[in-house]
Amino acid sequence: MDTGVARREIADLHEYSEHLASRLSASGAFMKTVRDRLAAHIKRTGEKVRMVFAEGINTRILNVVKTLLDGNAIEPILLGHPDDIKAKIKSLGLEEFLDGKVEIIRPRKADNFKEFYKEYCEAKQREGVSLNAAEDLMIQENFYGSMMVKKGLADTFIAGPSLNYSDCLSPILKVIGSKPGTKAAGVFILVFKDRVLFLADTTVQPDPTAEDLVEIANSTAELYKSLMKRDPRIAFLSYSNFGDSKLPDAKKMKLATKMAKEKYPELKIEGEMQADVAVNHGIMKNLFNFSELDKSADILIFPELNSANISYKLLAQLTEASAIGPILVPMNKTVNIIQRTASIKEIVDSCRLTALRALEEKVNRNDI
Repeated sequence: MDTGVARREIADLHEYSEHLASRLSASGAFMKTVRDRLAAHIKRTGEKVRMVFAEGINTRILNVVKTLLDGNAIEPILLGHPDDIKAKIKSLGLEEFLDGKVEIIRPRKADNFKEFYKEYCEAKQREGVSLNAAEDLMIQENFYGSMMVKKGLADTFIAGPSLNYSDCLSPILKVIGSKPGTKAAGVFILVFKDRVLFLADTTVQPDPTAEDLVEIANSTAELYKSLMKRDPRIAFLSYSNFGDSKLPDAKKMKLATKMAKEKYPELKIEGEMQADVAVNHGIMKNLFNFSELDKSADILIFPELNSANISYKLLAQLTEASAIGPILVPMNKTVNIIQRTASIKEIVDSCRLTALRALEEKVNRNDI
């Protein structure tokens, strides 16, 4: 019986499965755009993205690496003891896919290990870091991997997913650091069927000041523009709408909105406002027709870490939205941290997005 299904020969099952995913979901379509842009960069430059993984022995990471190798755009590098990693690869039945195809580095045995810890000591010796302490730190994969990126031996670094977020973040901030005059922030992308939302700061700053929130908004806007290729609408969130509360935390968001408009007049910014007003333009138009946003917000700036972190996790668990992130901004180099609860698919998506950002930032720095 001729069903009419699969009339053309499928030469690449991996590519075909991802093509189907892009047709069936908004997140699939979003990630297809990321993959296409990444492939275009690779074709133009002829260079794959060298991506270092701190937890080379982790089961999810090894499965992610298999998928990334299939994609032919990322060159994974695994940190850890080679014997242990090879044994894990064998136990997972991944020898056919990974043996001889992935570089494995044990930090303390690397040729550049001494160079790395001496340089780190020189940079931090006035902050209480002795040569012996620097050596002990550089044995740790999160320090060594960050140094590889700082020294240009890799394009990007992925920490996690088994350690606490703060344990991964600290070495990255100490070695890579955020751009001058800024503080790091974590952005989560939520892909719904009919929209894409960027939430910040979801992972780094516990209680940002109004000044901090202004820079978080700008950094998130830069990320949004680089990925979405259009200008975002930004909402500063609160339990208050446009000054109807005089309590300090609501006034902080009102002040942040005012400061952001003054410092970055080219951005479409509004606030302070409640979350339902920010994401439902009908409510905004009916109740606050003076709002300067012509549509619902694309970027949600939260008052502090508690509300941001709780919100993105609730939305990711209770809706059909796909969560991608957290994405660290605005860093001196492109690095990222994988959440402990992330699935293999979520890690793959984050890695591809990180790879694209690493390549585009190299182009912006004229490194390519």
